[in-house]
Formats: sequence, structure tokens, C-alpha cells
Amino acid sequence: MNTTTSTSSGSSSDGTAPTNASHAKLASALLDDTELDAVLERVCSFFDSSSNPDSGTTSKSNHDAFRTQPQTQIQIQTRTRQRRQQQKQRQQQQQRLPTRLPHLDAALTGGLQQGLVVELSGEPNSSISTSHFCISLLVTSLLLYPCSSAAVIDSTGHFNVVRLLEMAREQLVLGCGGGGGGGIGGAVDEGEVQRLLERVKIMRVFDFEGVREALGEIERGLGAGCVQQEGLQGALFEDEEGEEVLVGNKEKKRTFVPDSEDEDEDEMLFETGVGAVEEAGVQQDVEKAEGNAEADEPKHMGNGSSTQNRIKFILVDNLTHVLEPMLRKDRIKATAQASAHLGHLGHLTHTHALHTILATRATAAVAVPRATTTMTAAQSGSAEPATRAPPTLHLHKHNFNPQSQLYHRST
Repeated sequence: MNTTTSTSSGSSSDGTAPTNASHAKLASALLDDTELDAVLERVCSFFDSSSNPDSGTTSKSNHDAFRTQPQTQIQIQTRTRQRRQQQKQRQQQQQRLPTRLPHLDAALTGGLQQGLVVELSGEPNSSISTSHFCISLLVTSLLLYPCSSAAVIDSTGHFNVVRLLEMAREQLVLGCGGGGGGGIGGAVDEGEVQRLLERVKIMRVFDFEGVREALGEIERGLGAGCVQQEGLQGALFEDEEGEEVLVGNKEKKRTFVPDSEDEDEDEMLFETGVGAVEEAGVQQDVEKAEGNAEADEPKHMGNGSSTQNRIKFILVDNLTHVLEPMLRKDRIKATAQASAHLGHLGHLTHTHALHTILATRATAAVAVPRATTTMTAAQSGSAEPATRAPPTLHLHKHNFNPQSQLYHRST
């Protein structure tokens, strides 16, 4: 078939096979591009050598030369893809938060991946262990990211600060932050421990609305947008004209109650500078609120573009404590609100590559007791069913006899 194709496409009048020069000349006449001429020349030489039975070696060499360049490109692309995959795996391992538990880290491929919301739950009798595990993750995050901070949303008021201090000292001695480290008997720099604790912000909340406001404050600190939250008290903002406005507080009430029976004294009080007293009281309240806001606001709550002391770890302890009252009141509404706000928390965590831990309390399975009936000695005799006393119900967990219950029900 190759011979027929070659003869029909370019055979001469005397029946001899066309030469490479004739094909090259034809290619040069048709196309002026040098690279295309070279490609056409290689293709023509390949068909010429394949049509000639005496040039088997030349055909093989030309075929290999024709195939060399695509194979080289495929090899380069494969190596590049492998290097990218290895680099991505290394980055994922670096972006994981180790739990310091070998078996758990092996199952999680190095630890907890950033950008995901993780729920940790335990039984009531093991809640202390769950809390300690969350504190261990918090300290590990502070040591792994030296220029970051952590936020703790405490809804129970039982966050163990003493245990936080102990774990910070232990991990600094062991050198768990990835740096050098000391041994178990090494000394701990109390100044370093103090600086580590200063990067932890604890926000006390009492209901789910407080959790929402705390998350809004964290979002503003991360630079995700300034969203005004209702119920936020003591926060100062600047309006368009540059004046400071106290948001969330109601209108200033009078600090005195005028006597309606003594109008003359009231007029004298108003004329002798009560307005100045009110202005002074308002100014003191504003200065006090401003001082509280500056004291409560950490360094990372400045501009969102700064990476110094930005929040990297969020711990919500305990989510069950704030959701239970809502679920008892209106389960459907509570589920809808929780789903919306937790979805927003997941988006915030993924956008800023955070480590978010939700600590919940698992409810232990409670064995439901079964009701059984017991018979008295008089009932077990030959008395008629009409004269029997009504059976007494007793709650028992064991010794349940279904046959006796069926007998009494049928009789």
C-alpha cells in the first residue's frame, strides 16, 4: 500500500522513485516557511525510505527521528506534573495542624487541614479530656504560626486558663513549635510564655447571638468587610463627617430625677449648668467606652492587610450550650439560624485558611425503662377478675417478663 501511494503521488515518467531533492524543491516552491519546509522534507524522506525495500535501516532511523520530539515533550510534561504534585503534597503537609498523637496524625496525613471546620465532641464524663485536647491544638497553632493569634469563644465560662498556661510551658520546653527546643528538664522563658498568652483572645458569650457577634468581630479583624452588628455595645465608629459615634447604646438617660413639686428648684438646677453636667457625664462615658474598646481590641484588629497577629485558630467552646435553649424553644427556627451562621463560618474559614474547632457535648445514650405489672398474693389466687385490685405499675430495668404482661392484659 505504501508503494502505491508513493507512486501515485509523485512517480516520475520513467517509473523511478522520487528523490529527496525533488520533494524538498517542491516543498520550497509551495511554502516559504523554513520550519514547515524541514517538516515536509522529513515526511517525504520517511515515505521514500519506506517505499524502498533496500533502505530498512534508514526507514527505522527516520521513523525514530520523527517520533523523538513528541516523546521528549511528553516526558517533560510528565516530569513537570510529578514535580507539581510533590510540591502540592509538601504544601499540604506544611498547612496541616499536628495533633501530637502519632496514630491520629497518621490517619489524618499529618494533622488537621487548614480551611476546614472540625467538630470535636465527647461524653459528659470525658469533657475535660476534650477541652484539654482543644487547648493543646490551640497552643500548637500559636507555636506553628508565630505571627498569628487565636480566638476562643467561651459560652460556658469554664475555659481552663491555668491548663492553657501549663500546656504552653510544656510545649515550649519540648520545642513543639518546629524550632529547636530544649529537653524535658530545660528552663522556660517566662517572657516568651507571656507573649504567647497575649496572642490569645477569650470572648465570653452567653447565647447564640453572642456567638454571632463574636464571629462578626473576628471577620472584621480578618479584613473580610465591616459588617455592622446589632446589639454590639461600646464600639466606636466614624461616620462620613469624621465624628465618633457610639453604636449600640441607647439614648443617654438623666442621672437625676427632678422633683415635680418643686418647680423653682428645678429651674434653678437647669439654669445653673445641669446641661454641662450631662455633657460631662456623656463625655466620661464615651471616653470610658473608648478605653474599654482599645483595651479589649487586640493588635490584629487593625487593618485587614496586616499579617501581624492575625487570627489563625478559632475555638468555639461549647456550641451545644448555646444551641440547646434555641432547640427547646423552636427547633425549626433554631436549625435554620444555626445552619446559616455555621455555613458562613465555614466560608470564612475556607477563605482565610483558618483552623476552626467546634467543641460540642455528646449526649450519652439513656436506657429507657420499661413498665411491668406485678401481682399481689390475693390477685394470684382464685379471685374473680372483677374483684381484683388494679395492678400497680413499677419501673424496672431488668426482670421483664412479657408473658405475664400479656396474660394480665388478656384477662
